[in-house]
Amino acid sequence: VALAVVAWRLPETATRLRPDATRPAVLLAAWRRIAAHRVFRAWALLTAATYGGLFTTLAASSFVYIDVLGLPPAAFGLVLGSGSVAYIAGTFICRHWVRLHGPVGAVQRGAAFTLAGGLLMALPAALGVQSVWALALPQCLFAIGHGVHQPCSQAAAVGPFPDQAGAASALAGFILSAVAFGIALWLGHALDGTVRPLAYGVGFWSMLTCTIAWTLVRRLGR
Repeated sequence: VALAVVAWRLPETATRLRPDATRPAVLLAAWRRIAAHRVFRAWALLTAATYGGLFTTLAASSFVYIDVLGLPPAAFGLVLGSGSVAYIAGTFICRHWVRLHGPVGAVQRGAAFTLAGGLLMALPAALGVQSVWALALPQCLFAIGHGVHQPCSQAAAVGPFPDQAGAASALAGFILSAVAFGIALWLGHALDGTVRPLAYGVGFWSMLTCTIAWTLVRRLGR
């Protein structure tokens, strides 16, 4: 259905079509130019880091909640769904903050939710706490922060390239997918019958997300 809508209803927005845009040499030159731009690097790294925390949750949570904590599959679905609700709430917060503070100010504020979620998930795990609530509540805090970071960073990464938005979006998506691939490889070895791989993974990506938001993105200015 989505493909049909795009094919039949979505108008062409490009003011000038480039027949050679998909040639390998042209693509490589475009990606080099995009990757060298500091605005792209800051936002692309932010979206990859925040998605790293989300992907860790998506990839590891079923094994942890069901196999380790003994949660029934239906109850696990509710726990995971609560994270989606929290993410949607984060996107509404994002809209409000972007109007008031711009995308840079929004993600710096959203990083507080991200850091709180990551630390509140990792610290109890380090102390040996294995509880559904010790994971589920911090997961929602992280999801709220993700609802701020993901829309801002995905849009802002392509902002400097109105003539090559597709190439910029593709490169940002490749970085994000490479991060997810690495996480999947790591989880394949790290899952050990405890909550630690999930908690430590989300904690790591939370701290990295906040570091990027409060350094690289902050330097971009309002």
